[in-house]
Amino acid sequence: MTTGNRGTAMTEWNEAGLAEKRDAIAERLSRKWWRFGAARDPELRKHLQRIADRLEAARREEAIRKDLGSLAEFDPHRLDLDSALSLSARLDEFVFARSDDAGLLCAAAEAELPRTDTTVVTWKGLFGEDPDDVPEAVEVFRQGGEPSGPPLESLKHKLSVLAHSRHEDYQLLRTRRAMKGQHLRYLGLGLLIAIAAFAWELVRGGVLTFDDVLLGMAAGAVGALMGGTFKLRDTVSHINDLRAYRSILAVQPLLGAGAALFLLLALETHVLSVGGAADGLAARGLLGFVAGFSEPFFLKTVARVTSLVEKKGGEQGAGERSGAGSGASTNRPP
Repeated sequence: MTTGNRGTAMTEWNEAGLAEKRDAIAERLSRKWWRFGAARDPELRKHLQRIADRLEAARREEAIRKDLGSLAEFDPHRLDLDSALSLSARLDEFVFARSDDAGLLCAAAEAELPRTDTTVVTWKGLFGEDPDDVPEAVEVFRQGGEPSGPPLESLKHKLSVLAHSRHEDYQLLRTRRAMKGQHLRYLGLGLLIAIAAFAWELVRGGVLTFDDVLLGMAAGAVGALMGGTFKLRDTVSHINDLRAYRSILAVQPLLGAGAALFLLLALETHVLSVGGAADGLAARGLLGFVAGFSEPFFLKTVARVTSLVEKKGGEQGAGERSGAGSGASTNRPP
């Protein structure tokens, strides 16, 4: 994207230059999802639209336009989610601090006031104000007036501080999530190798047949995916949780496959028994599915096996101590 429509000063943008940027974003948003460069991610689309709205606000006001500088020097077709999120927050802060458009400022405040837990930084959390305590400028605007002077300046300051704080917090949040995702990818790779080796040794040692292992792993993976789908549908609704859930999906089938192998091994070694339900290939597939589907069931099974092993170890230790004691008493001189 050329920037030849800028004014003579390199730090000043004219209306045509900003309109060109805005139109480029609109073109990208209008692309069908299968086209190269299309904005497929819903969150990316949200931030691209916000950037376009702020550029339009800057285009209308010379006080914003003349100081915009390098903030507008971006290629709309190369923005990814991280860069778009950062740019939209910086544009929010920049525009709110300089705009005299009461409608823009009051509309932004109206959107922020009722928010409680849909974002990491809220109006109430930052300023400690009750959502029912409406800023004076917003109250004047609601009544059809045109806020100005100190009330409008106060609103501008609060909105710019809110945008800045949110940007800083989002950077930290996204860094943590990126690190978590990276660790999960490494753990997923290690888990894949470990499960493959585990399954190979179970078959090679004759503990389980190839069909048992393959069906159990497949059923566990399907169960884990279905459990994750139900959780996503019913319990994960906060946008931050939705962002974090993305990196978990990749390892979910591996966790299900590993859980199924553990349960089949516990049944085969008779450490755990469920009666005749473990007989037959279909029944083992069913148990593998349950192990992958229900995390509480799997954790309870692990706890039960651990308890049985500890109990057996304790009984064996007590028996050895009892035998040693009886031997000592028989060897005692009369």
